[in-house]
Amino acid sequence: MLAKIGDVEVWRILESDGPLMPVARFFPTLTAEALEANRAAAGESIAHDPAAREDWVRLPVQAFLLRTPRRLILVDACVGNHKTVPHLPQWHDRRDGRFLAGLAAAGASAGDVDLVLCTHLHVDHVGWTTSLDGDRWVPTFPNARVLASAEDLAMAEARAAQDPDGAAGHVHRQTLRPLQEAGRLETLPLAQAGDVSLDPSIRLTPTPGHTPGHLSVVIRAPQGPGAAVTGDLIHSPIQCALPDLCPIVDADAATASATRRAFMEESADSGRLNFATHFPLPSVGRFRRDGEAFAWDDAF
Repeated sequence: MLAKIGDVEVWRILESDGPLMPVARFFPTLTAEALEANRAAAGESIAHDPAAREDWVRLPVQAFLLRTPRRLILVDACVGNHKTVPHLPQWHDRRDGRFLAGLAAAGASAGDVDLVLCTHLHVDHVGWTTSLDGDRWVPTFPNARVLASAEDLAMAEARAAQDPDGAAGHVHRQTLRPLQEAGRLETLPLAQAGDVSLDPSIRLTPTPGHTPGHLSVVIRAPQGPGAAVTGDLIHSPIQCALPDLCPIVDADAATASATRRAFMEESADSGRLNFATHFPLPSVGRFRRDGEAFAWDDAF
């Protein structure tokens, strides 16, 4: 178990942890001078590759399993096996059992999961919601509904229609459409997300910008500030020092920056614990104010 917040157990389900892409590609507005000035803040999320003579972004791909006395909730579902991701060879056509083994290590099977909450519908957050059975994609979690925002589904469907052979097209064919056909995919408008409780101890909070309907998860505690699962509102600790720094994958940079800053302000002022999905392991810590920006402190 990673942590316990009130009566909610939080377990990490790690799929992979390694270099993703060059920094210049991931953070196209990050200058060499700004990177050097904030390399300490970036920590292990940015590493130099001597062979390639360039810096790479390193991101874990992980989900968080929330066990309450009443239900089992999986927040995000990583990349999955056999998924088509040609632009990222690290994620393309994976064939390993690490994710399901992590679920088993947490004392759960796929059939035990009641709900999969997808913070958004990018491939590394929805992949394991379906699995390949022969030549058919079927729900991995037979007793779970999959919940996401209506805005993100609309964007995913629009992008899939525009580029059926691109990344969004593959996600739609291999994941979203099979879930819809099985009657497993449910959506809610982002404006209503703040009123939704997944459990008495767990609620959603809208955090748009990375995608138009991005959601984060807040875990309440009987005493103290509780915790949150960030999803992709922030990708790297360097963004604490540079809150307006956006990766190329943020759909709306201005909204993403404002959301990120507001989230870190609230977290720093409350002392809330955070499970930062793509931060270097252990990916658990707190944001604190540092002048006009912020810093990240690992919890352990």
